[in-house]
Amino acid sequence: MLFFRHLYAEILVSQGRLVVEEPNYVNEANRKMNEIISQKAKIVILLFVPLAAINSFILFRRKKLNLSEHSIIAGMILLGVLLLSLFGNILFYINLVTEWSSSTSSIISLLITLLTFVYTAYGYINAFGKDYKFLGISYRITLFFVMIFAEIFVLFLLTFGFLTDWQFGEIQLSL
Repeated sequence: MLFFRHLYAEILVSQGRLVVEEPNYVNEANRKMNEIISQKAKIVILLFVPLAAINSFILFRRKKLNLSEHSIIAGMILLGVLLLSLFGNILFYINLVTEWSSSTSSIISLLITLLTFVYTAYGYINAFGKDYKFLGISYRITLFFVMIFAEIFVLFLLTFGFLTDWQFGEIQLSL
């Protein structure tokens, strides 16, 4: 997937449709944060498995699965999400042949993101839906996403805190 995204960006640059500008950093912490996000993105993606396993272990206790079984479920869901992302990246290669408008690209990106969330919810509903009523599984899935986003936010704050010596000044991310 990373190969496809890199190759796609290289082709866009060679066609002159993408201009790569040197990022304008506000401060040293801003530069370091951009480096970490660009170089360590795979680690953040792979953190989904343990975070999702812990969250589902906490939220879906009725099935009485151990943490390793929750890790397997989270890994299978991550595999589906990565396949959806790969499909989205391959879909953007059509843009190289026939140029899309920016609104079409935005709609496709939004649709792939929405499908990712729907697939994740479907995976947990498929695994645990028979043990809970509709309202119970609905609020557990919602709470699952809230917990994932809160954990990612805390990881971001910790990283940002270490980079700025806990001063939390201004930062601009250029992804």
